[in-house]
Amino acid sequence: QAAEELGTRVLFAFDTPTGLPFGTIGLSSGRKYNPGWSGGASTIAEMATLQLEFRALSYHTGNPAFDAAAQRVMSHLRNMRRPPALPSGLYPTFISPTSGEFTSQQVTLGARADSLYEYLLKQWLISSKTDARMRAMYDESIASVLKHLLRHGGQRCDNCTYIGSWNYYTKAYTNSMDHLVCFVPGMLALGVQEGVLEQAEHMDIAELLMRTCYHMYADSPTGLAPEIATFKHQERAVAAESQARHNLLRPETVE
Repeated sequence: QAAEELGTRVLFAFDTPTGLPFGTIGLSSGRKYNPGWSGGASTIAEMATLQLEFRALSYHTGNPAFDAAAQRVMSHLRNMRRPPALPSGLYPTFISPTSGEFTSQQVTLGARADSLYEYLLKQWLISSKTDARMRAMYDESIASVLKHLLRHGGQRCDNCTYIGSWNYYTKAYTNSMDHLVCFVPGMLALGVQEGVLEQAEHMDIAELLMRTCYHMYADSPTGLAPEIATFKHQERAVAAESQARHNLLRPETVE
């Protein structure tokens, strides 16, 4: 009962011209908004990391409104008009709940975007592998990530495989990786375990990315990984250096 009540009270966040939700709401005030620093946009992760929970809530309460609201977001992402230069399967970090258009050019699997990609696979799995739309979105995304964001150094080089960020319009690439990206090895391995076809390639990349995430901890004097690591290419190796002086005790590497 409490779960359904809370779910019902947050649904007004989706009451926008596009069906895309605002990222911040006040349950008492009834206000929905995004912070000024985001230019009024929602982060792509905020709106595309609700679907598993809302589907489960609909299942357990028998109320389809929750799943319907969350799935409108996915429908929008599938059918929206995309910038010509943006490869299929990639989603910039900010999107307007009013216009429904992306408001940034930066693509990352780190902060403000990470769990969107994770939930594409898990939405396919929670459908008992029947939702071909979600499987297609996952396949498209991973293909574009491996093509545009992955730096692949090979088996003999620690820290040589990582996923940076990329401006799809200027084509500028940033040789740094958020600790958040360390969810990717588990995601790729889960996909392989559950029948994604590119098994050998995906598992190989998962292992190499995991090795990089391991070294973010093992090479640190404290044994704690930095929130962000920068990768500096040398003649025969890649050196990973801390770009942030803090660790937020994130769970991605454990996953």
